[in-house]
Amino acid sequence: MNHIALKMLMGDRGKYLGIIMGLTFASLIMTQQPAIFVGLMARSYSFISDLGLPDIWVMDAKVQFIDDIKPLQETELYRVRGISGVEWAMPLYKGLLKARLADGTFQNV
Repeated sequence: MNHIALKMLMGDRGKYLGIIMGLTFASLIMTQQPAIFVGLMARSYSFISDLGLPDIWVMDAKVQFIDDIKPLQETELYRVRGISGVEWAMPLYKGLLKARLADGTFQNV
């Protein structure tokens, strides 16, 4: 029975190579796409993990994502500083500047 199955599978060389190529391409896609997804997710939280200073982040209630620019009001900052057990609380500035390089071109920094 196995002999007949192998003969059916490998009997036509073109179909057999097509199956092997299709399976190879499918396995490539199945490993590549999760890697792209994990890379994008790592870039979305890398700012917080790379900074590494605070134990807890306090943000405005209307902030939807990490790059959303809605600064915490000064009164709310004082309220956070007034909580017992909080050693320090400081606002964090995140932004981009354009710097002129030696050759005259500009680069975001």
